[in-house]
Order: sequence, then C-alpha cells, then structure tokens
Amino acid sequence: MASGVNHVGIDFDNHSFIYVVRKISLSCKGKPIVTHYRNFKNFDLQRFRNDLNENDWSVPEQHQNPNSIWKQGKQMFLGVLDKHAPMKKRLKRNKSNPWMNTDIKKLMLSRDALRRKAIKSGHITDWDEYRSMRNKVTNAIKTTKAKYYQDKLLS
Repeated sequence: MASGVNHVGIDFDNHSFIYVVRKISLSCKGKPIVTHYRNFKNFDLQRFRNDLNENDWSVPEQHQNPNSIWKQGKQMFLGVLDKHAPMKKRLKRNKSNPWMNTDIKKLMLSRDALRRKAIKSGHITDWDEYRSMRNKVTNAIKTTKAKYYQDKLLS
C-alpha cells in the first residue's frame, strides 16, 4: 500500500492531491480447463477398417503375458485410430464469476427461453416480454456484482 501527497506545479488555491494506492487481487479468471477429445470430422469408416486389416494381429499373440498381449493390441489399434481420428486438445476458459448465483442463472434460462419463443413467433408482445426479462437479468447481474465487489473491498 502506498499513500502520499502530490504537489502539483499549478497552484490550485494551495491545494495538493492526496492519494492512496492499495493493491487488491480480485481476479475472476481461473485456470483454463483442458479437455482432450478425438476429432471424427474427417473419419472414414471404410479406410479405418482397411488400415486395421493391414496390421499383423498375430504379433500381440507372440507374448506369453496377457497384459503384454493387451498392451500390444491396444497400441496397434490406437495407432490406426490416431491416424483417422487424431486426439485434439481444447482449452476452455474458466470464466468463474464469483457473483453469479443460482437465481441469476434461473433468470438467464428464462430469458433465453423467452428469446427462443420470440424468434419463433415473431410477435411484438413476445419480444417485449423478452426485453423486459433481459433488462431484469442485466440489472440483477449489475447489483449482485456491485455487492460482491463492495463486500470484497470492505473485507
């Protein structure tokens, strides 16, 4: 924490700026969530089967240990699968909003349902109902967020 008085070269009727700097950490961002998945976008079942048939499946059977047989067969299968459906990594930002609560989430679900209804019907009354709920959600988020930061600053 830093504080002090800043004397400015310009005369403001003998007034100086008094300041306080306090560093607080109110980070709302968490670590990103990493998920791994197989990309089946360009998967061709027939080519996959052909590549599986090209493997020499007698190689795993040469082992005496069932675990070794399983491991070798699994590696062969996954090698072909990785060729046709490679593993991808997806980063999902962890947007943890600490002020978000179940009431706001319920309001958001209602808002989204009203929006879908308004789009489907196209009636002005449905759009008015949606806008009203949208404004209600926005105000709820603003007040909850303000209260959250006020409580954090006070603590």
